[in-house]
Amino acid sequence: MYKYSKPTKEQDVGFFMMALFFVVVFWFVFSVLGVAHADTLINGYTVDQYVDAIGKTENSKKFPYGIKSIKCHGESECRQICRNSVVNANKRWIKAGKPEDFVTFMGRRYSPPDINPNWVRLVKHFLKKDKT
Repeated sequence: MYKYSKPTKEQDVGFFMMALFFVVVFWFVFSVLGVAHADTLINGYTVDQYVDAIGKTENSKKFPYGIKSIKCHGESECRQICRNSVVNANKRWIKAGKPEDFVTFMGRRYSPPDINPNWVRLVKHFLKKDKT
């Protein structure tokens, strides 16, 4: 008959380290896949195309890409914040079940219609113009 022996302290530590390694690897793989997923097409346009259209819509030297809630220094930093906003809006849009087109969904939060009623129309205009 097989006799069970209690694992040694070294075996416990080894098991813990192996489990921790797999947790870290899975976390990394899923986080990378999540970012890659966000960079795919959103309604036929890339994240950068959305960012370009938002930049043209906002058309501001003082607040590039319409970034007012976060202090950004320079066009490239503001562009990255806008890019992050597009990626995050896409995740929220998917989680909400895509209740409306993406630009309208994002516009409700990024530039609310009561503040800027033309934002959605202009972003869509620049997206279509960029595609042709």
